[in-house]
Amino acid sequence: MRQRTPGVFAAHCAGTAGLNHDNAGGCDMLLPDLARRIVREVKRLLDEPIIITDVDGRIMAGTDASRIGAVHEGALLASRTKQSVVVDSLREAQWRGVREGISLPLLFRGEVVGVVGITGKPDRVARYAELVRKMTELLVHEHYYLEQLEYEQRGYEALLVDWLRGGERTAPFADRAKALGVDLNRPKRLALISFGLDGGEMLPRALWQQVRALLRREDVLARWGDDRLLLVFDEAKPQPPQELLPRLRRIEAECARWVRAPIRIGVGKRLPAHELHRSYEQAAHAASLADGGAGSGIAFYEELRLEMCLQDITPQTRRDYLERTIAPLISEPDLMETLRALIGANVSYKLAADRLHVHINTLQYRLRKIADLTGLDPKRFEDLAELHLAMKLLSKETKS
Repeated sequence: MRQRTPGVFAAHCAGTAGLNHDNAGGCDMLLPDLARRIVREVKRLLDEPIIITDVDGRIMAGTDASRIGAVHEGALLASRTKQSVVVDSLREAQWRGVREGISLPLLFRGEVVGVVGITGKPDRVARYAELVRKMTELLVHEHYYLEQLEYEQRGYEALLVDWLRGGERTAPFADRAKALGVDLNRPKRLALISFGLDGGEMLPRALWQQVRALLRREDVLARWGDDRLLLVFDEAKPQPPQELLPRLRRIEAECARWVRAPIRIGVGKRLPAHELHRSYEQAAHAASLADGGAGSGIAFYEELRLEMCLQDITPQTRRDYLERTIAPLISEPDLMETLRALIGANVSYKLAADRLHVHINTLQYRLRKIADLTGLDPKRFEDLAELHLAMKLLSKETKS
């Protein structure tokens, strides 16, 4: 049976007794969940067994689960000296919990947060040991960055919860807002982004980061439940909806890259900061009326007109009206698309045909077919107005 000689390791560590081992919170950087993730990621690139230890040399994760919880004296020495430690066959026989290989300290802001160990003949694993260490440190830094983002998100979410409840009049709230860079003396405009996710789905974590990058520093972004985002725009000067629209279009496009679901954006009016709850109510109302499909997915509360009237129509009246107008077209997607294109082109036949990528004669044929099926001629103003109203009601019927 192999005999271990504790005195050898003690001699190596004697010179490190005076080293500062206080990592200023660094010890908490590398937790078991992160250690296991690092092992999974490194295993994709490396066949050799690896371990991840804490700063005290205790194995937190590894390719060999039976070693978890054991103390690795080579990792402990690497942690204390901030230097790589080679474990050869002699040291394997003398030190506790070790196997041939290399132990490399993991640094975060100059402090050791753990150790990565690679098992194998030292002269062989040395060729890529430094690469493994750099990769592992990158994962630690990425984890820290994501945790900081998560902390910032929670701060904004808590701020908005209190803000919409009227807590902005208290001194503690004002202090929190100031710490997050929110100026309560300037008017705000709130936008609500609603995603038509299936039950149980959640927004990707990275979406918040991508949308945040499109906003100004003084704007606020927060998650609102599992399927919504809130944006609070800082508007020192009044900004007409059409000036804000290009920014919202970019945000909408970025959201569409990450989420395969209908996206509706409702935008409230510019109001004093203490009336943000009113802007929220307006945004929620506008979002419920936004198209979210082939039409515009962005609705400004101050631009709602016909939609406000449609909101009060009873479901039965809505169904009856649809039955008397465009019900025959619902099973004809080409005709529905043609009707939308005509209305969207402001009744310009040429523009509608161009948008549909069809010859104008094809457009004329489809319009005649719409008239035959519904009894309403889209070339007549009154009939087209009824068809337009029916399209609006159909959109409302689909959402409800």
